[in-house]
Order: sequence, then C-alpha cells, then structure tokens
Amino acid sequence: MMGSKVMFLSICLLVAIGVNADNYDDPHTWLNRTVMVHLFEWKYSDIANECETFLAKYNYGAVQISPPNEHLVLYENNDLPWYVRYQPVSYKMNSRSGKDYELRDMVQRCNAVGVRIVVDVVLNHMVGIGQASGKNGVKSSGDSSFNGNKGSEQFPGVPYGPSDFNDQFCDRNIADGDYQSSKYNVKTCRLVGLLDLDQGKDYTRGKIRDYLNALISFGVAGFRVDAAKHMWPADLKIILDSLDDLRVDVFGKNQRPFVVHEVIDRGGEAITFGDYVEVGRYTNFNFGADVTAAMWRQIDIADLINMGPGYKYGNSESHDVLNFIDNHDNQRDAQPYVLTYKDGIKYKMAVAFMLAWDYGYPRVMSSYAFTSHNQGPPNNGVDSGYETQTPRINPDDETCYPDSGWVCEHRWPEIRRMAQFRNVGTGAAIVETKTDKEFFAFARNKRGYIALRNSDYDYKLNGVNTTLPSGTYCDIAHGDKVNGKCSGISIKVDSKGLATFTVQPNNYVAFHLGSKL
Repeated sequence: MMGSKVMFLSICLLVAIGVNADNYDDPHTWLNRTVMVHLFEWKYSDIANECETFLAKYNYGAVQISPPNEHLVLYENNDLPWYVRYQPVSYKMNSRSGKDYELRDMVQRCNAVGVRIVVDVVLNHMVGIGQASGKNGVKSSGDSSFNGNKGSEQFPGVPYGPSDFNDQFCDRNIADGDYQSSKYNVKTCRLVGLLDLDQGKDYTRGKIRDYLNALISFGVAGFRVDAAKHMWPADLKIILDSLDDLRVDVFGKNQRPFVVHEVIDRGGEAITFGDYVEVGRYTNFNFGADVTAAMWRQIDIADLINMGPGYKYGNSESHDVLNFIDNHDNQRDAQPYVLTYKDGIKYKMAVAFMLAWDYGYPRVMSSYAFTSHNQGPPNNGVDSGYETQTPRINPDDETCYPDSGWVCEHRWPEIRRMAQFRNVGTGAAIVETKTDKEFFAFARNKRGYIALRNSDYDYKLNGVNTTLPSGTYCDIAHGDKVNGKCSGISIKVDSKGLATFTVQPNNYVAFHLGSKL
C-alpha cells in the first residue's frame, strides 16, 4: 500500500519492467506493480476512481480498457450488447464508457497513482456489412453517420470510403477452412461480416496512426490490438514504427508503446503467434487452457512445473506472451474451454498459480455477471439509453455487491492478495519445487511460498523448506494480516526456513514476506 505522495513520486522514478522496448513488449509498469487487470466495459470515471482508491492500494500495475472509439449502437433483447464496442464508426473517442475529455482525465489520474492504461484498439475493421445509421434504429455512440451497405461503405467521421476496404481482394466472409489453409483469406476477407480495412494503404495507415498518436498524447502506455490475427504483421509494423514515443513526462525519453496482439492460435492453423512476436507480445490463449486442464484433472497439476517456453503448443518466451486464465470472449463460449468466475475455487486456484509462477505478463479478468453471450454490462435501463451502471462496493470486504451485476474478480480477496504475492516475488527465482500426484508447491526464493492441492484429499507438508525468514505468516488464500494478527490460517516458519502445515482438498496455501506478522 502506498503511504504518501512522496512515496508515489519516488517509485515513479523506477525503470519500468520489460526486456525489449524497441519490440513493443515492455508494459512500462512500476517494478512493484506487475499485474494488469481488464476492467471490461467499465466507464472512464469509474476506472479513474478504481485506480485511486483500490488498484494503487493493492499494487495493480495496469488496466486494459474497452475500445474508446465511436461505435455502433443497436438494441437487442432490451439491452445494448457488449460486442458493439468492437464495431467502429469512427476514431472519435466517444464511446459507451465516456467522452474524450473523460478518457483523458482517467488516464491522467491513473498515471498519477502509478497505474498504466492499455487501450483495446480495433484497427482491422469497421461495422458489420449492412449496418447503417438510421436503419432499424441503428445509430452511433457519437454524432457520426455511417453506411456499411455493400458498395456504399461510407464512414465520414474518419473519413473512409469503399476504396479503403479489402472488398476488391476478397468480397466474402472468412470460411472455416480458410483458417487452416489460407493466410491471405484470413487477413483479407471479412471476419464474421465486419467490413475489412486495407492496412496496406498509406491513407488507411495514416488514419490509424493519427488515432493511436492521439491516445499516446493522452498518456496511455500502449495497446491491445483486437483481431491482429486478421492483419499482416508487416503492415502493423509500419504503423507501429510510425507512432510517437510515449509521453516523456510520464515514461521518460525514447519509450515505445507496449503492444499486445490478439492472435488466437491454439495450433493447426496457417497463421501462428510467431508471426507477431517481433512487433509486441501475443495473447497466449494456450496458457489458460493448459492451466484449466490441470484444474479439471485432465492432466496432473504437477505437470505445471514445466509451464513456460516450449510447454505444449504456443507457450513462447516469457517476454513474448500475455498470459490469462479467461478473457471477455472465451468466458462466453457455450461450453468454455477455460475456467471462469462461475467455477469458484478452481478459478481462484488457477489465477493463484498464474500470479505465483514466474512466466509472462499476467492479466486478471474483471467481469460482470452474464447469462447470455451478447449480454451487455449492468445498465440503468431503456430510459437512460442503457447507460452503464457504476459498480457498487461492499465497504466491509471491498468486493463488488453481487446484486449490482458486477463480478469484479480483481477485488476478490484471494486474487488481490495474490497480486501482491506476485509483486513481492518479482525477480526471485522459483526454487524448492515439490510435486506429487495432484499436488504442486514451490517457493519464490526468500520471498514467498505456495502449495496447491487438486484432489479430494488433504496434503500434509512436514518440515518443507519455504526459504523464508523465521516467523509467523498469514495464509493469504484464507485470510489477511489484520491488526498484527492473521484473520485466517497462520503458518510458523522456523529458523531454518522450514514449516509444517496442511493443504485442504481442492485448495491452496500461500504466504510471502508481506504477510509476515
């Protein structure tokens, strides 16, 4: 927890973590803040408040925000669905989350307390073909008109016209078979009917560059590039290399934007994640799937001792990947192949492993509750135009009230405390690994210790080497350090760093220097 403005300013001088800034993979977070959270569909004013009152307090390092572009508005099932954010009308920053001045204010306020902003940007396409303002109640989130009808394709808010799209190269949707056989079609044809922009044109690149530079001028740290898999890496490199450096007053001199490309590559396709690692990180959908498989006992959790570069398909070098358990897309699958907030302790264990293990840049999902795929965030109803509601916080435990509709996994005590575990463990090697059937434990050398039991039977550890200094530690999986005492389980470490304790069935134990009494 930050104690004063002086501490904020001094920590601000620390060099951001990362490896190859020239390759856009440095997240520019403070050294003691190494976790990003995706505040999916939050309003800018609420994000700013969250940075100041919660994220800085628990040392979260960055926020991924929903696309800020002016977007399609249409209503279905008495709701404004979430997917409209991914159908741009223009690059004006007037979205469901707020207007441009609210976005600028949020970025400044979050930076002031050491929380970086990563913007989800939609550069591959505009609205779906056939969508047009004034047709069947369709409109934009701002004041721009648009016509996405075939042959018209007019977006005066940019402006874009028919020649700025890829229709001349592929005038159809991507077919299922294209993904295995044709890079060209996947990058040139329309993704589920969305009008596909031609990033090979200097004009189109220029409009995208101006949009991203405007965001950089606000003080953002970087971008998550939506649907990057559907754009040529060479075109993306030209666009990225043409961008301004990040703001000197926030990040220092000669700092390039952090970039992570949404490339869904789980193997067997013509397009691979390796095509993109020279221009940033890649969204590692394989990580969440592999950890989920362990939690579902499809593989033994002990197998995760090998998690890292080369572990099964898609797990690239640590500085190439953004790791996560679930995201806003795959958590909505009819039968998700990953754990989600609906899976209780299994989900908490999966996130705990991600945050304790030394691999990649981790992103925590923060959801709202949903029962259908297209359901939008909690809103104030039709009379307000389905204005997004502000999350309501329980002052007793700092979680979001369930009846508010917001899940706020990042506020769950188990997850926010594991974010601190990761920060404490940053830079410490993984040592003293211990595996058994459905059991995995390890230390972050002299910083922390975690043990995970994925079985219906408990597991007793007798005199295990935690590598920690002697003393009494609070198990952060089941409580916190409150007024000099543990609110949950306490664990004693002797003068040799040894401890004896039991891990309950389908549960975990974790403690670190910061949880020492």
